[in-house]
Amino acid sequence: MSRITTLLAAGVVAPLALLCAGTADARQSGHPMAQRGAQMAFMAGSMHGAAEVCGGYSTDKLESMQRDQKGAALQMGMSAADYDAKFKEGYEKGRTAVETASPAEREQSCSQLQSMGMTGR
Repeated sequence: MSRITTLLAAGVVAPLALLCAGTADARQSGHPMAQRGAQMAFMAGSMHGAAEVCGGYSTDKLESMQRDQKGAALQMGMSAADYDAKFKEGYEKGRTAVETASPAEREQSCSQLQSMGMTGR
C-alpha cells in the first residue's frame, strides 16, 4: 500500500499535505496566531502547487485565492514576507509531490483535491 493510500485509509485528509508535512515547521516564534499563519501559508502553497499540476483552475483564480489566504494570515499577525516564504516553500513541496508521484498516487491526489474543491474539474 502506498504512503498516500495508507494515510487516506487512516482517515487523514489532504494527502498532499502529508507528503509535504515533514518539512513544514513553524519557525515563527512568539504569537500562536502567527504560527497558525505559517502553517496556513505552507498548506495554501502546497495546495496551490498541486492544483497547478492537477489542472482545472485558471492562474487568475489561484492567484485570487492566494491573495485571500495571505490577507487572512496577515490578520493573524504574520508578516507578508514570512507568508510569502512559507507559501513558496509549500508550493514547491506540493508541486514536486504531485509531479513525482506514481500515476496512481497522482490520480488519487488530484481526485482528493477535486473533492475538496481545489480543482475546477
